[in-house]
Amino acid sequence: MSNIISILKQADRESLVLLDELGAGTDPQEGSALARAIITYILEIGCLAVCTTHYSELKAFAFNTQGVENASVEFDVNTLSPTYRLMIGVPGRSNALAIANRLGLSPQIIDQARRFVDPEAQHVEDLLENIRSEREAARNERGSAEQTRRDLERSRRELEERLADVDELKARAAEEVRAETERELEALRDELRRLRGRVEAGLTATSDEALTPSGCTIPSRAPRIWSARSGPRASGSGRSATGKRALSTGAWRPPSPMYSAPATRCTCRPWARRGT
Repeated sequence: MSNIISILKQADRESLVLLDELGAGTDPQEGSALARAIITYILEIGCLAVCTTHYSELKAFAFNTQGVENASVEFDVNTLSPTYRLMIGVPGRSNALAIANRLGLSPQIIDQARRFVDPEAQHVEDLLENIRSEREAARNERGSAEQTRRDLERSRRELEERLADVDELKARAAEEVRAETERELEALRDELRRLRGRVEAGLTATSDEALTPSGCTIPSRAPRIWSARSGPRASGSGRSATGKRALSTGAWRPPSPMYSAPATRCTCRPWARRGT
């Protein structure tokens, strides 16, 4: 108590006060009452404090007082050891009877001890146990919800990756189809060019045949002069094969062909003078 008095004289708004088992070592009722008064004084000066206790009255006081918060370190009754997990807002409970039962104390003695417990204190312990159970259930549900959220996030990422792969495959397929179409179009263009060349070559050959009479041989030397009656005679001789001049018979002499080479044979119909 001397140490507590010295601390309270020096404490201010900038202080951190640590009090272990506040109010212990004396009558529980007086000890819990003194502990509540000290905590109220600490609140008035605005000092930050951490106090540990086993008094149920202090747990209820923290639950109903503004500026005071319950907290506890989880204790595993099965292993009889703390888990060192700090639970803010959840007060700890006394595990004396549970520990005695685990250590092998007679069940008859434990039952007798439970009957000696103050009903009001037992009610507080039961209330705290309900709060603890509800918070534990909420924590488990929160953990399950968090796990579900992580699973959904992982599924979303996998779906996005699959969609990206599908888009890439679609783009690749479209590119392959476009390239194949270009190759086919280029082949068709080449084929059209070949056909056009063949058609043009055929038209040129047809035009040349139309300019040349069928069955005639193009002369290669000086032209001969033709007579409708006496036949051909040499150019410049002035006479026919019978010794008579071809013009004396009134025969028409066609103009000289445009070719200079002589024709050795011609099966086409000789030109006749119009009107004869």
